[in-house]
Amino acid sequence: MQNEHRRVLILSHNALSDTQNNGKTLTSFFANWPREKLAQLYLSIDLPSFTICDRFFQCTDMQMLRSLLTGAPAGAAVRQVQGPSSGSRWVQRIWPLLQWALNRHYPLPEYLRDLLWRSGRWRSPALLQWLDAFAPEAVFFQGSNYPFAYDIALWICQRYGIKLLMQLTDDYTYVAHPILPMAWVFRRRYLERFKAGLARAQAVYAIGPAMQAEYARRFDCDHIRVAANCVTLTDIAPEPEAAPLRLLYAGSLHTGRWRVLREIGLALLTLRQEGYEAVLEIYTPRPLPQRLHKKLTLEPVTAVCGSLTPQQLAKEMGKANVLVMVESFRRAARKVTRLSLSTKIPEYMAAGRCILAVGPADISSMAYLRQQDAAVLVEKPYRKELLHGLRALFDAQRRTACAQNGLVAVQKNHRQEALQEMIYADIIE
Repeated sequence: MQNEHRRVLILSHNALSDTQNNGKTLTSFFANWPREKLAQLYLSIDLPSFTICDRFFQCTDMQMLRSLLTGAPAGAAVRQVQGPSSGSRWVQRIWPLLQWALNRHYPLPEYLRDLLWRSGRWRSPALLQWLDAFAPEAVFFQGSNYPFAYDIALWICQRYGIKLLMQLTDDYTYVAHPILPMAWVFRRRYLERFKAGLARAQAVYAIGPAMQAEYARRFDCDHIRVAANCVTLTDIAPEPEAAPLRLLYAGSLHTGRWRVLREIGLALLTLRQEGYEAVLEIYTPRPLPQRLHKKLTLEPVTAVCGSLTPQQLAKEMGKANVLVMVESFRRAARKVTRLSLSTKIPEYMAAGRCILAVGPADISSMAYLRQQDAAVLVEKPYRKELLHGLRALFDAQRRTACAQNGLVAVQKNHRQEALQEMIYADIIE
């Protein structure tokens, strides 16, 4: 069996991780693949987790910008002992402003960023040497919101004559600013490369059923299946009985999620006056800026508690009564998350706890939890609706029913062994 395993190059924006969203999903997929036959080329500033893999090459926007300004090669192999590259002082001054614009999906910065990568500076001698030493036999590409990532994936596949497998986590086919002509120019370039990736890929994995159905119809893609974050089921700790009711949120706060968490905190303050005792503990993979830390600390009902290892997180979820999932109600965020399925959902279900889900009714994560009847849902951005949902959490029978339904769903749709078997078969065949 060992000889059947191909050498797989994972290409993604996010580094492999034990704690952070897309990187965590990739780790769950390849946890049982021989580590000597795995390598990752990634495009973010993070350092990777070496839990399942030892070979990493990093090429970031900052490194590309530095290469443009100084002529230095972009990208480098990553070792366990090294720290992240900071770049020159000029790059450090320019990059925060560019990042601010890119996070808001303004079309001109997005277009300029794509032009930077299309310069080909990422094809450095160091990367070519690293790729040749590994000699990949398949590329597993986690789709990106930028066309150049598809260019990289297709170039590697063509260079080595190897197969492409593609996973899609968010919907980036929309137009963020439809009144701006440049937005349509950028979208045309994105769709061109996106469709080229779909055509080349021998297997395509959507993050959830909603994305699978829509992409199969829109792009006439008949080889697309569902592969969301997967989990291994373990023994479930009994729910604590002591007051106050303990709510726990674990995850990132991008796309405006922090605003929803703050609203939950304010609602908990109101319920406290009615005699409902509950606390919300917030854990994030990275330290929060002081501004957000202050906004999310509403004593005595909410607290920002730092970061946890996967083992620590599992232990803390076992101590909680309710696990919290939130998505932003803002229009721009809804476009991104419309077809996504939160990586937290399978983990929360596997913990055997009721889920409190707060977010717009028309996004995939909320629809999935509604279909599985595994959560108390708050689907409108009104304090009255939030208070009603929070009061429902104090019904122990309601919590137990949601938890049991979640366990059924995770057994059916998110077992690590089943999803790995599907992906591994596609790579090996």
